Amino acid sequence: DGDDEIDFEYDFDDDDDQDGARVHADEPEPFWRMRLNVTNTGDVPAAEVAQVYLVYPPSASEPPLVLRAFQKTTVLHPGEVTEISFILSLRDLSIWASEWKLVRGEFQVRVGS
Repeated sequence: DGDDEIDFEYDFDDDDDQDGARVHADEPEPFWRMRLNVTNTGDVPAAEVAQVYLVYPPSASEPPLVLRAFQKTTVLHPGEVTEISFILSLRDLSIWASEWKLVRGEFQVRVGS
């Protein structure tokens, strides 16, 4: 009827440290894992594509938001929740300047669709 609403809510998984993120620095290739619960808060069954963006430190001279990961959920019914996870590697924290260079400094992570 045109009045149905598609809407999703994101919540970090409370089992992880740092608001849903855990750094695995002791691995041969360090990585950062982020788990997220996605809830269909709308009126109709639908799928969602969650996207992870990085905001690099100003010294990197990168665009304001850089897409680094995304994942599509299965179709969720209203009220249904699913968990998705993202993995970011050191390469995701790097920029290309004739070769990959790791950017040092404080990053922001934004999740949305």
